[in-house]
Amino acid sequence: MSQDEIKPMILMNFLRDFYEPMGVAKVPTVKIDKESWEADKEFPVLYFDGYAVFQHQEYKANLGFQDALLTNWISEKGVVIDHKVEKDGELIAAVKLSSPKMKIKYEENPDKPKFSITLSLQGDLLEKVKDIPLKDLEAIIIKDFRKKVISLYETGVENQTDILDAGEKWYREHPRKYKELKESKKFYLDKDSLTHVNVSVTMVHFNSYKYDTKYDED
Repeated sequence: MSQDEIKPMILMNFLRDFYEPMGVAKVPTVKIDKESWEADKEFPVLYFDGYAVFQHQEYKANLGFQDALLTNWISEKGVVIDHKVEKDGELIAAVKLSSPKMKIKYEENPDKPKFSITLSLQGDLLEKVKDIPLKDLEAIIIKDFRKKVISLYETGVENQTDILDAGEKWYREHPRKYKELKESKKFYLDKDSLTHVNVSVTMVHFNSYKYDTKYDED
């Protein structure tokens, strides 16, 4: 899948997720764009606009395009995204990010999921607009995506949806709690459930731009 794309959902997969007591089921939403293409008359174009999100067999909220794309990028294989790297509001570089790997580490808690998230990324430098040390470039990307993951998680919590499927493994490992959840259909996460987000990034291609990949000692 290329960047800026949300793929259609197979009905069987949606129904499988829809009836699960953990995690979300997603259906792509579409809109009609009547302005981007014009000839002698209007030329309407149908495009994906985000996701309608369901949890516990109930519609909960619409997830906007950028959040939907971020969710796809984290959870699906073969998705890449372009990202503008900015410092003090000024564009300094454009990168393509791929191969995200998200790991969830649960704390010892017998009552509900409590966990940290580790996200590792690979990046290609598409364009370097301003000179900046590689470690500073990576630090900005790390800060940006840590903020994005936290925001996505908190948006899910506000809508009582487990966007990142963060509770699934915990409930699989706690059969009694899984049974209680299945019977009660209570939402099982809050903002304090996520204790920390750690992001790392490795730049693997530089598109002919020169970068010293050995950091200077501070």
